Amino acid sequence: MQAPITRSHRQRLSRLRNELGQATVEYVGLAVAVAVLLAAVGGGLAGHGDRLASAMSKKLTDTVRSQAQ
Repeated sequence: MQAPITRSHRQRLSRLRNELGQATVEYVGLAVAVAVLLAAVGGGLAGHGDRLASAMSKKLTDTVRSQAQ
């Protein structure tokens, strides 16, 4: 036998649904901040950091895409 769904249960479920994408949004924001910092460091290394920045950006992009799925 199932317990009846009360208003409290509906409110909790609604809050949970509203927060489902929040972690993804925060994660993407952090990834963008790291990418900007990598670009700044790459520019400061006068071309030596280009490959490093490209590799890190690709890895971050792949990670964000896998988290979004």
